[in-house]
Amino acid sequence: MSIAVPDDNEPLILRVKTTTAFQKIYNAVAQHKGIESRSFRLQYDGQRLLPNETTPADLNLDDEEVLDVSYVVEQLGG
Repeated sequence: MSIAVPDDNEPLILRVKTTTAFQKIYNAVAQHKGIESRSFRLQYDGQRLLPNETTPADLNLDDEEVLDVSYVVEQLGG
């Protein structure tokens, strides 16, 4: 399946298996953007995609789907 992550320049398109943990996707996005993976979150259809707890299969998505996710910068510290 494909996952499209918005970017200021051009979207990052990742081709992954439905069993790929979202942590790997977080790591790829972080590397692409040059930031830490804990400094943002990915959401799909209003649902937060937890790095260690979910896969595309958990969302009942199949290999033919394109998952458009939103990218939200989190504020760290307090």
